[in-house]
Amino acid sequence: MGSELAFDFSDIQKHLSVLFSLYDEEDYENFHYEVRCYNEERAFKIFYRDLEQVKGFLERRQKDLIEQKLHVLISLFPRFSEKTDDVKFCNTWVIDVDEKIPKEEVLKRLENVEIKPFCLIMSGKGWHIYIKSEKKYEPKTWRRIAIGIFDHYSKFFNEIDYNMKDYKRCVRLAGTINWKHEKLVKIEEIFGDVCNDLEKYMVKEKEVTPVELTVTPKSLDKKRARALINAFDGFWVEGHRNNLTLWICGTMAKMGFKKEDALYVISKIVEKYGDEERRHRLYVAKTEFDRYISKVQEFKGVSGIIEEMFSIGTKKGMKISEIVKRIEKIFRVLGIKRSEYLRQMVNYMIGHGHFDEAMVFIKSEYFDPLYLYLGLRDWVKKNVKQGDEKSLKRTLRILKRFKKVLGTNYDYLVKLSLMKFRLG
Repeated sequence: MGSELAFDFSDIQKHLSVLFSLYDEEDYENFHYEVRCYNEERAFKIFYRDLEQVKGFLERRQKDLIEQKLHVLISLFPRFSEKTDDVKFCNTWVIDVDEKIPKEEVLKRLENVEIKPFCLIMSGKGWHIYIKSEKKYEPKTWRRIAIGIFDHYSKFFNEIDYNMKDYKRCVRLAGTINWKHEKLVKIEEIFGDVCNDLEKYMVKEKEVTPVELTVTPKSLDKKRARALINAFDGFWVEGHRNNLTLWICGTMAKMGFKKEDALYVISKIVEKYGDEERRHRLYVAKTEFDRYISKVQEFKGVSGIIEEMFSIGTKKGMKISEIVKRIEKIFRVLGIKRSEYLRQMVNYMIGHGHFDEAMVFIKSEYFDPLYLYLGLRDWVKKNVKQGDEKSLKRTLRILKRFKKVLGTNYDYLVKLSLMKFRLG
């Protein structure tokens, strides 16, 4: 099937125009555009000074890129040098919806959103919804607005990827091919709406500040390395291996371990659990570690391991208590204190409806009520359905269980539940 596919240069042109429009004329003289190409075996990136060079590269290399099944990504924002993190201002947000829903349903839901979209792209599996502003924001402000936009859109769409709040991200280029699904990435609609009143969606600083781990230089002896490798028994499964590689290396980098320790752990995990993509895993591990050290990318780290382990364990039908024990073993080996990951774990459990299991931890001296509130907020948004009294009553019963711990946030969550019930 792959040989039948070809790039759509009309869509490539349209997407580049969508991404890099609404900047001041004098800004373009300093822009650098980052193009990334990758498959399971190799990855590379190139910087170009103008968009004609980007299109020229794709025209010249189309045959090779398709034959090698290389994904093509473009920087969400122009760089001001050949450095991924050299971004001075931002005017675009991408809502990455990982739902398999028809275009008609997407358009129907978009009619009800308050923040109107600029463009709709079919990503190969789900949808990329673009928001544009005539204003330019510095990255920190843009990120806080991004989370507010994602919160708004999460009322209408499930499975929104909050990782798109990273201003250094690259996005899949329309007109090229998503090889995971062997589909052409297509621009479906250009609405042209430009939003100028986005500041009101900006979340408070405390909701976007990452948890800082206490970093002291560490080394991983062979005994602890074996314990860490064994902790992934039954969890190193297809579809999750790449993410686990990312989160393990990001966490180890944050904790001050040597790159050699991280590469050793990944190589032994790959060997022990029969992962055939050793070369790619080690490439990902090295790249991830280097990016953290050079501070060109944000990392989930601890929260990534928590999310991935819960996702794998629940799919396999494991008890939540078993998954928790395995996660705690990983963090204990890495020297991460309970106080530094417990609130994130509780937030995840609450947000995914594991209330009884979470109650054990809520009584802990390390627990922060803010994370209970954030988890329950996620639960309300996902589970209260418009006009569905059963879902509303169930949610109100759940909230009542935590009323004492929530304090004044209890009233807000009740109001949010009622709003979701009435408006969807």
